[in-house]
Parts: sequence; structure tokens; C-alpha cells
Amino acid sequence: MNMGSIITQKRRSCDRCFRHKQKCRYEVEGEICTACSTSQAICSTLRPRIRQGRRPNVQRLGLKKHVHIWETNTTTTKPSNQRRQMVEHNVSEFVCPVAASGHPTSFLIHDPDMDSPFESSPDIIIRFSKDYSVFMSTPRFAPSFRTALQKSYACAPILLRDIFRVVFVSISPYFKNSTMSTTTMLLNDQSNIMLRTVSLQKLRTAKVLSIQHAFAIVALGQTLAAYELMTNCVGSMLILRYSLNCAKWCYGEMAMDHTMDPIVIAPVLWDTVQCVVKGEIPIVRFIKRAKDEVVVDKMVGICTGLLGTLYDLCVLSQRAKELQRCGSDISTACIKQMEQKINCWVPHIPSDLTSTFSHLETIGMEIQASMYQKASLLKAHRVCSPIGTEDSIAISLAQQILLEFSRYSTLVDVENGAKMPYVVLPILLAALEISDVSREIWDSMALLSLAPVCAGKIADFVEFVWERRRHGFAGYMWELVDEGPDFIVVP
Repeated sequence: MNMGSIITQKRRSCDRCFRHKQKCRYEVEGEICTACSTSQAICSTLRPRIRQGRRPNVQRLGLKKHVHIWETNTTTTKPSNQRRQMVEHNVSEFVCPVAASGHPTSFLIHDPDMDSPFESSPDIIIRFSKDYSVFMSTPRFAPSFRTALQKSYACAPILLRDIFRVVFVSISPYFKNSTMSTTTMLLNDQSNIMLRTVSLQKLRTAKVLSIQHAFAIVALGQTLAAYELMTNCVGSMLILRYSLNCAKWCYGEMAMDHTMDPIVIAPVLWDTVQCVVKGEIPIVRFIKRAKDEVVVDKMVGICTGLLGTLYDLCVLSQRAKELQRCGSDISTACIKQMEQKINCWVPHIPSDLTSTFSHLETIGMEIQASMYQKASLLKAHRVCSPIGTEDSIAISLAQQILLEFSRYSTLVDVENGAKMPYVVLPILLAALEISDVSREIWDSMALLSLAPVCAGKIADFVEFVWERRRHGFAGYMWELVDEGPDFIVVP
């Protein structure tokens, strides 16, 4: 290497050189410093910056909304002793020193209640599948899900260590003790709120320089969004959409890597179902790797092929909303084409589905696909049909959604250990058409049971819609969304 080509750039030193108090030197126009290149370490600049100027006026989160979304742990003012000790305690206790090789797997979380993210055994996989079953439709996804988490952590351990520890340690007691109080207490613990705030700052200041960085950002965004969902349910979608937007430029490359699916698909699904109800456009459109390749996801099952159509439906809904606001007529031709496209959709079944999953799990995926298809038709119908008017098409589709759910509920009672598929979107759309949807249906959804504030906000919105309908409302769904109480739609 020509030493004459190495200069000290006027740029920020990388995290590794900063931590070891080394001079950070780059080749001309190089993206990786010479020290990280020699040790084959990840060259990142993810540590928080000291903010300059006035603090931004943004939404507040946390207990009693006393924490800014982008609140930092370092400001121009000197932090309190308690706060400084919490940060120093976090840095010194939960991260071990970098190994001589500089390999990212040398960053391991040290906690007596949590396994090292790079240990693996049948017992660990079983415990992992039980503790985090709320994020999987079946334990059979546990190995691939855990591998994806390991991979994201290896890409940027400094970025993910704090929020991973908070969420992983807090969720486990809920499923072990069957009580929400322990989880709520742990998530709202002051030290965990501090770690969450530090992670929010890392998300805000992180630079996405590679697909590895993008993958870690997506993992960070959805973990932080899950934290907010399980606590005050205030800024979940803002955080999730911000992380997706940061990684959008290399989403296509991530979508081609099947090992990233358990991390990458979930936020795309979450953003899409939210936009379906609220008439917005998702950050990214789901990309299929090949026509003959079927992706079976841990949350959306065999419905992955419908996600692209749902994105197109969101675009159509947003355009219709703009026309309705201007008082212009809506062309029904596009709506009819969309309905025909949804009607013709058939989920692709992989050849090894029945050998990989149990009979009940397979039926659950098929029923989930049917419910999502009918929900998509219902949404397409309501794009140009005012929700205040009762019509046979909307009621029929809502009844079919609830009938499919009831059919699966009967099967669940037959075989212990089975769980409802992720169908909050179809049930919500059906509940806006049929007023007597049983509370037991909502209570049977594991993800909502972990987020009672979110469940309450959805219930408030449904009640608001029916209150407006009983008083003669005859407008469109987006009007009720804009006028009604805030809520978040989960998959």
C-alpha cells in the first residue's frame, strides 16, 4: 500500500478508532479506515453526536409523554450525574471489549437473564420460540427468526445492543408468568426508558453506508416501534417509517437475501396495513425474488404475494382521497380493475408447505390468506363507496371475513397450542361494517394482548365510527380516520 495515498481526512473518526483512542486514517476517497480494513471490522460512525443549536420541536413519548422522540443522551448542556452514570453504566456493563480480530461477533451482550445472541442449542431455540412467540405465527419460524436477529446484531452491535436488551429481557416474563404487569413494569423502568432514548438518538444520527447498515437500521426501527407499541403507543409508526425510509435505497438488495426476510418483511407488512386503513402510501413496495419462489413469512404466512397489490391499492386510495377532497368525480374503472386483480389473486403454495408445517398451521395460513383477500376487496369497494351507506357488498364481505375467522377458531379449540393468525386488518375492516363484532375476537389476538393501549385505541376508533354512522354520517373512510381518535393498525 502506498503510504502517500493515506491521509487524515477531515471527517469524523470511526467508532472503533474513537473507542480505542487511535488516529483514524482513510485512503483518498475511501469509505473504510485503514485500521478497520486491516482488522476486518465494521467501520461505522453510529455513536451519538453532541447536538448543536436549539432542540427541535417534535412529538413527545414515554411515560406521561415526557421524552422527545429524538431526545439525545448528549446535549449542549451538562447532563445530570444520575443520567451520566446511567449512560456510563450501560456502556461498561453490557458490551465486552473488541477481540483482536475485530470480528463483529465479538460484541456480545452480557446479561445473566439473556443468552448470548450467538449461542445456539435446541434448548435455546425452544425457549426463544416460547418467549417471542408473539412475533411468529408458529414456533417453526424460530430458527430463521433468531438467525436474522443474530445477523442484524453482527452488522451493527453498537446500534442494537441497548434496545435488544430492553425488549428481550422485558418480554420474556410476560410469556413465562402469563401477566402483562411485569412486562409493563420492566418496559417503563427508568433505566430502560433511558436505553430506549439512547437508541432513538442512534437511529436519528445513523448513516446508512451499506446494506449491512441498512439491515441493522430496519431491525432497530421495528424493535423501537414494538417498544412504543407495548408502552404508550404514540410514535410507533413515525419510528418505523423513518427507519424504512433510511434503508429504502437498498431495500431491493435486502429483499433478494432470504436470510433477511424475518427482519425485513415484518416492517413492510406493518407499514402497508397501516396505510391501507389510513389512505396513505407505504414507504416501500414489497419485492418478490422470482415468480416461482414462494416466501412464507413468520407473520403474513403465504400472503406475501398480496403485499404488492395492497401497495397498489394504497396508491389508488390516496389518489381517490385527493379527488374527493377537491370535489372531483372518481373513475370507477380503476377500482374495477383493482377488484378484478384481487379476485384473481391465488396464494402460491410451496411444495414443502405440508411437510414443513402441521395440518392446522397450513389451514391457518390458508384462512389468513382468504381473510386478507376479502379485506382487500372490502377496502377497494369502500374507496369510492361512502362508508356511511349500508350496502350488501360491504356487509357480505365483512360477514365472510368473520365466518373464516370463526372457522379457524373452531379448529383451534380442537388442537391445543395453536394460535390465531395475524388478521387484525381484516377484523378491523369487518368491524367497521358489522357493529356486533365480539370482544372475544379482539382478545384472541396475541399481538394486541401485548399492547393493551393499542387495542384500546383501535376499540375507540371503531366506537367512534359507529357513533358517527348512527348519527347519519355518509362520507368516506378517510374522513373518519382524519376526524377520529388516533390509532395504530398492527398486522
